[in-house]
Amino acid sequence: MNRALDIAGQFLLAKAEVPLLASWPKQQIGSWILHWHSRLPVTEIRTQADTHVGWLLGLAVDAEGRTVNPVWRLPFDCEKKDAADRFESELNGLGGRFAAIFLTADSHRFYLDASGSLAAVYCEAQQAIASSCNLIPNIRDLQENIVLTRALGIPHRDGCYPFRLTPWTAVTRLLPSHFLDLEDWTAKRHWPKSTMLDPTRRPEETVREIAELLETFISGVTGLAPAQIPITAGYDSRVLLACSRPSLRSIHFYTTPIPDFGARVDCAYGRRIAKRFRLDYSAMTWREATSKEIDEWLYCTGNCVVGRITRGVATDQQLDPARFTLLGLGGELGRGFYWLPDDFPALPLSCEELLRRFDLPLVDVILREAADWLDHLPTTDLLEKLDLYGLEQRLGCLYGPSLYGCRKARFTASPYNSRLVYQRMFSLPYDYRRQKRLPIDLIQLKWPELLQFPFNEPFGLLKLESQARRSLMRVRTAVGGAGVRKLKSALVRTFGPR
Repeated sequence: MNRALDIAGQFLLAKAEVPLLASWPKQQIGSWILHWHSRLPVTEIRTQADTHVGWLLGLAVDAEGRTVNPVWRLPFDCEKKDAADRFESELNGLGGRFAAIFLTADSHRFYLDASGSLAAVYCEAQQAIASSCNLIPNIRDLQENIVLTRALGIPHRDGCYPFRLTPWTAVTRLLPSHFLDLEDWTAKRHWPKSTMLDPTRRPEETVREIAELLETFISGVTGLAPAQIPITAGYDSRVLLACSRPSLRSIHFYTTPIPDFGARVDCAYGRRIAKRFRLDYSAMTWREATSKEIDEWLYCTGNCVVGRITRGVATDQQLDPARFTLLGLGGELGRGFYWLPDDFPALPLSCEELLRRFDLPLVDVILREAADWLDHLPTTDLLEKLDLYGLEQRLGCLYGPSLYGCRKARFTASPYNSRLVYQRMFSLPYDYRRQKRLPIDLIQLKWPELLQFPFNEPFGLLKLESQARRSLMRVRTAVGGAGVRKLKSALVRTFGPR
């Protein structure tokens, strides 16, 4: 069985045809051959003179809500020396989930979207860049990074391969904010080019711009096909609901009943909000993923990530394959999600502290990559460093590869995933972001009635359960694990069946 053929929505760019992918569509520019799965949207990039200079892979929407397809004609001369910079500027105006290949006489480049949500890895030895490690030609002949794999514990422990790392020593992940030079196979940072905080901008103006970008993206996608959006107890899905108001007729809302307390709270909010505002809504039925389904997930994601979303892969297959799935990924960056309460801009950050903060093992290969990443950041501001960590490491290395795991969904993207949105988020005052004012102000602007419901606060029996959980945690902290076991044993002896 050729497992590669079933990797829905993925791609391979190489300098030779790959017999295993012979049934996939393919196109060639010069020596470069693009293979892609039929469910991955592919747009030709052409000049005004109709010269084919690349491809746009995935779903891209401009700031006016126009989807980029089926041919993207660039509004500049691709023969000029500044063509690559002009192309980069055009990409910065797009939102969605995409990657771009730009091939001219002077430039051979591969770009990711703002958060690397259409993830990519590359191998110089094989002269190939692909969506997944398992699509790199002759991958099984390459050396596995056994020390790293054991340190991370994947797939037996939740996590992802951070920085540029993968399970193979010769295969490298391309990080967001970088492009890959396909001539010398080096990744080069292209964003940000300057400090991101902008004290001259009024937050009210920035909120309006972000709200319009989110609303316009959702309207653009639903103009192409209907969509489905999750409702949770949190901030980011509520913002998407508020910005979906003009497009409600084309959207189905849902909750996923993962068997844990947080998901039960999400489902309770989903039912209440849907009933109050008469939304088209349903709760999916939980189905635990089988070992075979988890194995397929790992293959599709290149054996690079595993977590809560992995165990929900069987449940996610209930999503409507005719609809785009829109998630709130990236919204957390607008509220300083990766900052600690005592963090301030001038506080130093060592690679050891960075790894401890994010529960990564302090092994040599990860320490080297962490040091290299920190050394090449274009900022000395701790809060900006943590923002970029969230964007490039959490979104780029964890969620980007994860999105390849749900093979039956039509296509998944996040309205937040736009360079324009992230630029505006990161320009907001730090105190404003710490107070989580951005999601509140976005909802107040677009659908204020949604603020009648609090965020992440259990109610009814769930509130009682939450209080009991906190009490048990205090007891556990006070007496330790052994003490809790003794306490439970005594309670059973006293109150248990006679």
